[in-house]
This record gives sequence, C-alpha cells and structure tokens, in this order.
Amino acid sequence: MSKIKQIIRCYCQGIGSKKTHQITGVSRNVIKLYVRKFQTLRLTLEEIEGYDDLALQQLFFPPKEATVPDEDRLTRLQALLPAISKSLRRKGMTLELQWQWYRQNDPNPYGRTQFYNYLAEYQRRNGFTMHPTATLPFVCASATSAGALQLRDCRHPIPLATMHFTGSKVVQIFNIHT
Repeated sequence: MSKIKQIIRCYCQGIGSKKTHQITGVSRNVIKLYVRKFQTLRLTLEEIEGYDDLALQQLFFPPKEATVPDEDRLTRLQALLPAISKSLRRKGMTLELQWQWYRQNDPNPYGRTQFYNYLAEYQRRNGFTMHPTATLPFVCASATSAGALQLRDCRHPIPLATMHFTGSKVVQIFNIHT
C-alpha cells in the first residue's frame, strides 16, 4: 500500500498529522502537502483506493510538460545589448529599469539574474565600464631609509602620509601631505 493512500486514509478517519507521522514515518509537512492536494482534487477515499500506486503518484504530482527551448531568445537579447549598455550611461537609468523594459518587450524574456549576467558578460567583452563619480586613491606603502612607512597614491609620487613606529605597540601618523 502506498504512503499516499495511508495518509489520505488517516486524514479521512480524522487522525491528525502528528499521529499520521508516527504511523507512516512521513514528515508532517509532506502529510500536509498530500492532504492539501487531496482537498484540491475533490476526490473521495473510495476513488483514491481505486487507483494503483503509479496512477496515484501521477494524479498527485503530474509530470511537468517539457518546455521547448527558445533558440532565438539569446539572439534577440544579444541584439539589444549594445543599446542597453549605451542607455545605462544616461543619468537616472538603472539595470532594473532596463530589465523591466526588456521583460515587457520580449515574448519569452530571461529572468533578472540571467539578464544581468549576459549584460555583464557583454560589457566585459566590449570594454564598457561604469566610471565612479569620485576617485579614491589607490594606496601603496613603502618603507623609507629612516624606518618609517610612507603611504602614497600609487598613481602619483607624492606621499599621502608618513608613519613612524614608536616601539612595537603604537603607530603614529604625522606629517600628512596634501
């Protein structure tokens, strides 16, 4: 006898999910899932008893339809990527807005993450960059002959700060250069 039939029989006899779990060994969440499915199918216990195990399994969990892959979907997206990348340079334009526009205009669109991944790959291949509004220094450290540590922007020779070590516990920063 299948677990589904046991669970439905217990449900029809008024046995709770905890006791049904003890009887069948099936988790309470799965029991609730089967009971909800039984309620939506609107079948009687006698009708359930008439099914064999395979038919009952297919009744409760019908096989998913095989989806036909859309071969042109990637081609359609790749044709849009140059315009999308260019429009992202406009002030106020976001990836989310571009994805929503794409989703509304494509008959079978990719999901958000896949769209972002294809766009990032396109931009990486074609050298698109999003320039930050403020540039931060890329800090390099070098030791001086006096034993101090000098911090500087790696792109410029002018030091940002000089650190002198006092003993082994404290680092003092002084002589900050601007």
